Amino acid sequence: MDEETAPVEKAETSYPEGWREAAAMLQKLNRPPPNIFGLIRSFLSADVRNQTVPSDVLTSEFIRLFKSKTIRSMYQYVAESYRAPSSSENAPKTPREFLNTFTPFEHGVILSICYLYRAVLKKSDPEEWSYIQMPFYDSLEVGALIGAAVPKIGLGFGLLTRGIRYLALAPMLWNSKNSFKEYRRHLKTNDQSFDSVFEQNAWGCTSIHVASLMLQSMGFNSKVSNAFFKAISGTNLEELDQHYGTSFLAANLWMNTMMDAVDPPRGLAQEYLLDSSAYVSLSSKIQAAVNVEGRTEWLNREKK
Repeated sequence: MDEETAPVEKAETSYPEGWREAAAMLQKLNRPPPNIFGLIRSFLSADVRNQTVPSDVLTSEFIRLFKSKTIRSMYQYVAESYRAPSSSENAPKTPREFLNTFTPFEHGVILSICYLYRAVLKKSDPEEWSYIQMPFYDSLEVGALIGAAVPKIGLGFGLLTRGIRYLALAPMLWNSKNSFKEYRRHLKTNDQSFDSVFEQNAWGCTSIHVASLMLQSMGFNSKVSNAFFKAISGTNLEELDQHYGTSFLAANLWMNTMMDAVDPPRGLAQEYLLDSSAYVSLSSKIQAAVNVEGRTEWLNREKK
């Protein structure tokens, strides 16, 4: 991985050497095509500027990419899953309608997850990948529901916060299949989703390091990737960016609550919290979503 993928401002951490090891693991991950990388960068630039109306250049880039049958089908399934059923009058139909259905940050997240999922799937041992795939799918469903219940988190942070960390386990699997087998058994025995101490001892870095560099490899700037690292690792929380950092932190705390049976978060700004009624409603929706038998994930749907 070239130098531009390393964090510009490495977060202070007890694992400073983790960045080097994480970057080495990602050498096997193919970079996205220039058109996808460039479009993600454009979306993130629009998000940083709080630009809600897409520029003519961004619109043109999106419409050009939307001609791809793979991209078009993926967006149709994402919109159907998280916005409106295809039979609904509100369902987007034209490229411009799809462009306006999601925020710039959500577009960046959707394109990144779609590309990374396919990229890591091709290189991963099928048997071992199966241990990542189901919790990864669940994290997308849970994250989307959390984002809908807490608008300040939204779909983008809901999908990305834990989803990217599961995808980051794939390069760790590539690096050492034996260590990964030990790790997944350790997680099952201890009923954990992740264990950063185990990861650090086994690989010299954590999935948080790998996920942070994955974000930069997809076109997310260092402000986003460093905010992700600090929020998820719990490092220098007093320095968190008020937009990206706080949203990552809140999304992660809610994911811990809904997926790891941790108490609901406290101490966050009111806009990131839920009253008891909304909390019960969200819990019920999540239980229903993750217990659907034979559900077809939008990432695996066939092209239309």
